[in-house]
Amino acid sequence: MTGKAGAIIVAAALTSLTPSTAEAKIFPCIQALESPSPISSETMTFTVRNATNELKGLIWVTYGRDLEGYTAIQPGHTVTQESFVGHRWAIQGLQNQCSFAFELEAGETSFEITE
Repeated sequence: MTGKAGAIIVAAALTSLTPSTAEAKIFPCIQALESPSPISSETMTFTVRNATNELKGLIWVTYGRDLEGYTAIQPGHTVTQESFVGHRWAIQGLQNQCSFAFELEAGETSFEITE
């Protein structure tokens, strides 16, 4: 699931993502690649629950705007990831299509992928 930005096909429709607990900026994948994740020293934890029937991948947008695969999220499962405030992440489907991206804000954040 690791790949360069050019290897990702941007999906035409956004997958539904529901943030809770703390807010995050959610935007189309192409915007995630316009700016890299900023260098930050403020750590945080977030969780992503895959409420779909499809395997999803959790991808970090690096400091150089590359995409680095972190983990697969099985249908019905939840993953917890440590990160830094301001870092950008994306969710990828089976066809290496980026469904949506988000930028973390301070506080523990939970997300649910619903389609």
